[in-house]
Amino acid sequence: MTLTVWLDYSPGSTEYQAFNETVAGFETAYPYIHLNLETHSSSTQESDFETAALANAAPDIIRGPSDWTGTLVGAGFITPLNSYVNSTFLSEYFPAAISDFTYQGHLWGLPENINGLALVYNKALLPNGPPTTTNQLLSMCPSLTKTSASGAITTACIVFPLDSGYWWWPFLTGFGGAIFNPTNPNQPLLNSTAAVNSIEFRNTLINDGYMPYNTCCNTMTSMFASGNAAMIIDGPWDEGTWNTANLSYGIAPLPTVSSTGLPMAPIIGSQGWFVASGKPPAETAAAFDFIAWFTNEQHQADEFTLAGDLPSNALLANSTTITSSPAAEGYLAQAALSGPTPNFPAMGEAYTATGDYLTTIAPSSSSVTITASDVQTGLNSVESTILKALGSLA
Repeated sequence: MTLTVWLDYSPGSTEYQAFNETVAGFETAYPYIHLNLETHSSSTQESDFETAALANAAPDIIRGPSDWTGTLVGAGFITPLNSYVNSTFLSEYFPAAISDFTYQGHLWGLPENINGLALVYNKALLPNGPPTTTNQLLSMCPSLTKTSASGAITTACIVFPLDSGYWWWPFLTGFGGAIFNPTNPNQPLLNSTAAVNSIEFRNTLINDGYMPYNTCCNTMTSMFASGNAAMIIDGPWDEGTWNTANLSYGIAPLPTVSSTGLPMAPIIGSQGWFVASGKPPAETAAAFDFIAWFTNEQHQADEFTLAGDLPSNALLANSTTITSSPAAEGYLAQAALSGPTPNFPAMGEAYTATGDYLTTIAPSSSSVTITASDVQTGLNSVESTILKALGSLA
């Protein structure tokens, strides 16, 4: 039997190296399964797969992000995996990672890794560790922030992008809000008191002079790498930059919101494996054997050791492979407090609408005041934009 597998690893990458090392073990364990491996660009792989599926020429297995799930399910291009798993099998993975691939009550893929945001801090500026609550954050910021004679921020207390919903979601959840109704993915919940409070807190950091206005990802990364930011909110994908800068940094969960007692909970995404629909039963069963092998503890250990990918496998997270890495341990501590990435098509509309909105509702300087009414008006517009987009998707 031959399985065709579409990969999105960059050729020559350390992830691809780890994958190839795992291939040898799989072929030894399953000598009757032959693999036809094809590498596709991550930017076109989803559309390539949809085109192939419509022509009845889809591969047996495809690797991709969990947020494809809703779209691929809606099109009928992937097969549910519930009959191949039980609670013992699923308990080996972080619940949020399994939720990433769960849609309409069914499991549609297996997670190979996880990724998400956490608090990254400069140990030289925070020798006693980072804040654990938002009240502590606000009390620490005055001594951590430095300004020039003209009042420009030269060292920021904290920096994170203002133009992305992805970086706003932790504040939203910490203040008690949600992006969508979890039981109704067509009902956005961004027009809420919690959403207003979360944006007002973010704006306070700007108005009080602790964070520069209109920060983007590149600004955040460069400020932290140069030692000009005490804390940032970022993910493991930028660790290479900080290591190159020879920074002494730590990773910790984001602060608990003092007014609610709730942790800031970023969304946790996953890369993983899907099995195409419409294949013969024996082929589908073999495809499941493949994706179970390539998400097992040993493969994820190789991916972490060679490429630094954070494991979705909860067993590995408690091993010395991970606990010997303070950075990885910090990200996984945050992951335990985080939630899954909404994987239904409407989430794309939420990203677009909030990204357009978030910079317009940030004060352009410490002297500009954005009122709660201003924020509420903007959130009304965001929800209206999302609902109109959902209507066009229906």
